[in-house]
Amino acid sequence: MAIAKGLIFYQERQFFYYPPQFSYLMNSPWFDLMIVAFGLVLVIYALIPYKNNALTGILLAVIASLIGLVTIIELEHYVFAGAIKLAQNIVSNLFIICVILWTARHHSKV
Repeated sequence: MAIAKGLIFYQERQFFYYPPQFSYLMNSPWFDLMIVAFGLVLVIYALIPYKNNALTGILLAVIASLIGLVTIIELEHYVFAGAIKLAQNIVSNLFIICVILWTARHHSKV
């Protein structure tokens, strides 16, 4: 999910527009590529047999933080700019964060 969101944000250069003075920060390709990179690292880590609880926690925390930041920006657009189309994104992001938190809490402690 993080990989797909990062690629969509990278392709759509003007996805975030409110407040206008910070739109260049919110539409930064570095932020988009960081989301994609951490998403790829998490997928690769899930596929390899090496398991480390500390690394798992760090990766889940970073992904949850990035998605949380995107959710806050989308919520700002929804409330202050009237971007009703972002309501579904906000709900799906909150669901993803809940799944990440549940996974972090209940993952196998080997």
